[in-house]
Amino acid sequence: MPNWPWRYFTREELQCLCCGRCEMDEEFMHEFEAHRYLVNVPFIVHSGYRCPTYDERVREEQGQEGTGLHSKGWALDGHWQELRKGWTYSMYTWDGGIGLYLKGRQSDRFIHYDNGPWRVWTY
Repeated sequence: MPNWPWRYFTREELQCLCCGRCEMDEEFMHEFEAHRYLVNVPFIVHSGYRCPTYDERVREEQGQEGTGLHSKGWALDGHWQELRKGWTYSMYTWDGGIGLYLKGRQSDRFIHYDNGPWRVWTY
């Protein structure tokens, strides 16, 4: 893809799992690309952009209402190949929201990043 702007992420991993649209916010992605560069560890995306229909469905399964920041292209879920390094850097350098999801099997756990106000939470 000659015009793809993101060095560390592909369109396929950022696109909606429901419809294939990829409408990640450019400013958010510039910030996350810079963060990924600083951490210097691969970040494996589980969920990037979500169309409003898919986002509402996912949020309903999580007990939340409406659509969230994924449907605006302002959020990513995934995991760092080196969790300790990725999480430690994130706590000190990421300027938005960070959620650590610890439920279920190890393979189901992930970190949520968004460009909302700074806050940290765990589930």
